[in-house]
Amino acid sequence: MVLESREIDKRLIMDFNNNNNEDALAKLFNKYKPLINKVWSSYYLTDMDIDDWYQEAMLVLIKNINEYNFERNASFGTLFKISLKNHMFDILRRSNAKKRMPADKLVSYSANESLYNNSIKDKAYMHPEEAMKMKECIEKLSNQLSPMELKVAHAMLMQICDGKSDEMDQIRHNLNQTHSDKTLENCISRLKIKLKKVLNSTYH
Repeated sequence: MVLESREIDKRLIMDFNNNNNEDALAKLFNKYKPLINKVWSSYYLTDMDIDDWYQEAMLVLIKNINEYNFERNASFGTLFKISLKNHMFDILRRSNAKKRMPADKLVSYSANESLYNNSIKDKAYMHPEEAMKMKECIEKLSNQLSPMELKVAHAMLMQICDGKSDEMDQIRHNLNQTHSDKTLENCISRLKIKLKKVLNSTYH
C-alpha cells in the first residue's frame, strides 16, 4: 500500500514537472486534502479562513514538488506533512507577533510547545469540511429567499445571537417594521421548508 502510494505520488509529480499538468497537481492536492484539513482543524487561526489555508497548502505542495528528490528514503507524503506543519507554525508565529506577543515567545514549536498548545482548537470547533457545507447551505438558502424572507431570517438570527425569545414582538422589533403575526408565521413556515430542502440536498 505504501509503495503504491509512493508510485502514485511519483507519477503525478513527474507529470506536473515535465508537462505542467495542472490536473496532476489537483489530483495530488486532493490526495493529501485529508492531511491538509487535519492540520487546519488542529489549530485556531482567527485571521484565516479555510479557502486561504488551501491556498497556503497549495504553495507548500508546489514548493515540495519542486524540491523533492525521488532518491530520498522519506516519502513525499512524510515531507509534505512536515512542511505543512512548519508552515502552519510560521503562520501562528506571525499571527502572534501581530498581537505583540513577547519576543521570547516567538521561537520554534519544539522549543515552546505550550505556545502552540494554547492555540489548539476546542472540540466544538467546526471541521473545515463541515464549515464548507454550512457555507454552501447559507448560499443556497439565500438565493431562494424573497426580500421579506431574508429580512425575517436576519431578524431571527439576531435574536439567537442576543439570546432572546422567538416571540413575534421581538421579531418585529428586529425588523423595525410592523407585520401581522399571520404574515410572520407564514414567512417563518416558508423559511423552515426551504431550509429543510437545502439541508437535505447538501447532506444527503
